[in-house]
Amino acid sequence: MVVTMDVFQGFSIHVEPKNKQQNGVYSLILSGPAALSVGGDADGVMLDESATSALPAGEYDYYLIFTSDAGSRQIVEQDRLTVRSAPGAVTDVRSFAECALSALEAVLTNQATFEQQSFSIAGRTLQSRSLSELVNLRTSLRNEVAREKATREGRPVIASSPIIFKN
Repeated sequence: MVVTMDVFQGFSIHVEPKNKQQNGVYSLILSGPAALSVGGDADGVMLDESATSALPAGEYDYYLIFTSDAGSRQIVEQDRLTVRSAPGAVTDVRSFAECALSALEAVLTNQATFEQQSFSIAGRTLQSRSLSELVNLRTSLRNEVAREKATREGRPVIASSPIIFKN
């Protein structure tokens, strides 16, 4: 069972094993948007404020490793750690669809910056499309944003398909 723990950047967290072992020490390895290895003691591992401040926000897998006094090593726990942006930090928490919709609507209303007229998000690029293509993409992105919002608010997600008008 994976249990997600949360920590804010700049805050400390003490990771303790669920079942402590005797005659050895613990260490912690984080794998995610960044990698980190931290030594601990017989009670667990402390990620202090400086360690969490240096981690980019995101999801990490963590491995709690026990090293016995005899030198044998074993992974005693594997869980998930979510590092959240520090409270009050300026971050863009919008989804890909929300960011793309915002940039696309700026293009459609002629308020786009030079960068928005041809933009890339997560490896996807949009540039020089016909008006009908842009309007269809906007409809698709609006539907995706509505589904994301419904999911966040715990409302049922209603599948929708675009309505195509023909003369």
